[in-house]
Amino acid sequence: MKDKILKFLGLTLLIIIACLGVGCAGKMLPPEHFTGITRSAGAGETEIILHRPPRAFGGAVGIRVVVNGQERVVLRNGQTVKIIVPNYKHTIYLENSVGRGVLRTDVFVIDAVGTRTVFEVGFTSTGIAFTKHAEYPLSTFNVPELQLSSAQPIGEINVAVRKAGSSLINDLPGDSKIAVVSVTSGNTIVLDELEFLFVSSRRFLIMYRSTPEELRQEKAIKVSGDINDQNLLAVGHMSGSDIVIASSITQSDSSNTFTLRALDVKKGQIIAMARELYF
Repeated sequence: MKDKILKFLGLTLLIIIACLGVGCAGKMLPPEHFTGITRSAGAGETEIILHRPPRAFGGAVGIRVVVNGQERVVLRNGQTVKIIVPNYKHTIYLENSVGRGVLRTDVFVIDAVGTRTVFEVGFTSTGIAFTKHAEYPLSTFNVPELQLSSAQPIGEINVAVRKAGSSLINDLPGDSKIAVVSVTSGNTIVLDELEFLFVSSRRFLIMYRSTPEELRQEKAIKVSGDINDQNLLAVGHMSGSDIVIASSITQSDSSNTFTLRALDVKKGQIIAMARELYF
């Protein structure tokens, strides 16, 4: 308890010093400002927009945003971020990034029902503010078009990769170091598209990418037969990645299935999956 009090006092002192040095101005943007943001969510999804007005009070300290138990982003002073979630009930809480857990909001439940919901976030004299600022039905905004890399033609597999990749990106903790591996032969196009999606999100650092053929030539990884999860985790350790993204394709007479799995290297377990059918 004593340590927690000392951490709180230290964080409060840091906030006061920042405030004295720069001043404590900064107002929340008007609600209509957030109607001009391009829609990213597709059908069956909700946009959660968090805006942190530029204020010196606590400006040097980041605010961690945790959705469904996973860190999604560290919100910096004056920053606006958008988090896309599937329509359903989701938990969210905020805490300071320095001395984690010293300042933390309650856990809120957000009922995602196809809206754009805007929240104001920031430090106050008593903790962290998390206040609903505006809410709009997503139906009032144009549906986003699929944006694939110009180097590849748009086809059914590309659409499946785009949808599954976008879904998985929203379920992974930001600033993760990732490795992208295809476990199905002959899928260089898939790897190219996945790499494009993850780099374009500006939330991840690509540490490694590999086809099955390239993986079997890695001397540090002994692959016998099909590529399994132990091989994938070995890729993560070898490349210094936090998460390994494994893509695979299952073909049948009537349809094909594109699957993405995200393996946490430290935990050694799957933390997220996405799957899309294509023809």
